[in-house]
Amino acid sequence: MSYIMHRLENYINVKALVSAFEAVRESDFVFSGEMHNFWEMVYAADGKIGITRDDNVFILNKGEIIFHKPMEFHRLWSEGGNSAKIMVFAFDADGEGLKLLENGIFRIELKDEGLLREILKHVEAVFKGKDMFTTEDYEIPESQSRQLIKIYLEQFMISVLNSANAKSSQKKTASSNNYNTIINKMKENVYNSLSVEKLAKMCNLSVSNLKKIFKIYSGEGIMHYFNRMKIYEAINLMKTDLSIGEISDMLSYSGQDYFTVAFKRETGTSPTEYRRNFINSD
Repeated sequence: MSYIMHRLENYINVKALVSAFEAVRESDFVFSGEMHNFWEMVYAADGKIGITRDDNVFILNKGEIIFHKPMEFHRLWSEGGNSAKIMVFAFDADGEGLKLLENGIFRIELKDEGLLREILKHVEAVFKGKDMFTTEDYEIPESQSRQLIKIYLEQFMISVLNSANAKSSQKKTASSNNYNTIINKMKENVYNSLSVEKLAKMCNLSVSNLKKIFKIYSGEGIMHYFNRMKIYEAINLMKTDLSIGEISDMLSYSGQDYFTVAFKRETGTSPTEYRRNFINSD
């Protein structure tokens, strides 16, 4: 008798763990915001969390989770004048199932919160209280716990998708709507040169009001954010056959040398090295 091997596809495949922790954030907590080239999910175990995700502002209520895809700007703060308890998991992953997690906010069931706690338990078994950001991989054998972290993360995300409890609790205020407009105008002009004054005019805002609104929801300066947006657009363009010089010109940099300096300041490496180490190596 011959046997048929039925291939099992990776609908969601977790390849590496960056961080995983639970923390209480006090009522005045504000995280300034970041972008990175891996996934992150934030779960509100208690209280409320305000979230900026690219150009939108959301409120994450107790029992809800949000996913940030790679290269997506995100910022968070305690909402409503009270402390909040959060769980944060950052990881590298691929698979078509991840696309269904990008834009929603999901309410999870008690059994799924249990999976998150199992992950944290096995993270503790692997790292034994050591700092994940400074501990070298060779120091953490614990093969069984490492595999269980992968399995539970994948199981958790598939369970979230199967529950279909997606919602959009987007915060709609005059200032958050203006923030949305500001980001969209930046995206529309990522290939152009743009000044704060020109952007303010596009958004029908004064320069001072523009800066104030942007600082509230992004936590940083307008031109720093816009330049970083250009760098991540450059990373997308590096996946094509365009040369570094052509990419620099397309994004309206004054010269390739200036583009290289700006790119290295944001990523820690030159465009040529980044393309060789992170794109051509895929």
